[in-house]
Amino acid sequence: MVECHASTLSSWFWCAKKAVDQLHGVVPDFKSQALQRGTDVHDWLAKRPKDLKTLEIVDGLAKFKVKSSFRSGTFFPRQYKDFNVMGDIDDIVLVDDKYIRILENKTIRIPERIEKFWYVSPYVFQVGIYCWILEPIVKEIGYRLADTHLIQWFSSLTALPAECPTCGRMFERTQVRYDEQEVLSRLEQIHAAYHDPNLIIYPKIPWKCERCDEVYRRNCPKGNLTLA
Repeated sequence: MVECHASTLSSWFWCAKKAVDQLHGVVPDFKSQALQRGTDVHDWLAKRPKDLKTLEIVDGLAKFKVKSSFRSGTFFPRQYKDFNVMGDIDDIVLVDDKYIRILENKTIRIPERIEKFWYVSPYVFQVGIYCWILEPIVKEIGYRLADTHLIQWFSSLTALPAECPTCGRMFERTQVRYDEQEVLSRLEQIHAAYHDPNLIIYPKIPWKCERCDEVYRRNCPKGNLTLA
């Protein structure tokens, strides 16, 4: 079985070659400053208080989580062919006492990018994967998934929220409608490319390659052309 996380699969919409490389274990050996800022803000958001009913649901869901073979923490799993797809959600909200809506928190420095398809599409797919993973699980605890879910965009800037009054401020929400067939179609596309590199679709936008981490560019027939 190939352990693959929703965050890795979502990068397919940014660069299919990068997504496949990550599935094969090619990753940078450092954590970028932007990624660290995002982690800090996520940790801060996770500490916000929840009502008793939400805590009860979160505890019920947690029983289905398993350990990763290479990441710290626990994740919700679901199998797709020889992919063990894993993911963890940021938050939930209960709708009409019976539907669970997934909330995905994202940090961003330039809010105008929220309107850009190339920027938002990986995160929309990521939420779709979470929905697909959790759909049978929420039924097990007596609930159903809501039809729509939310990406919540928060300011990251350059400091921790506790140290910066504008950090952690919500810019906007992006509504995501779960489409199971769309998610399965994309998973099949990624699965096929994982087993057959000839099916990998390379980015048509040159600046994506220029901004890509060197560890990926050196392993890419297109990206390595941008290396000096």
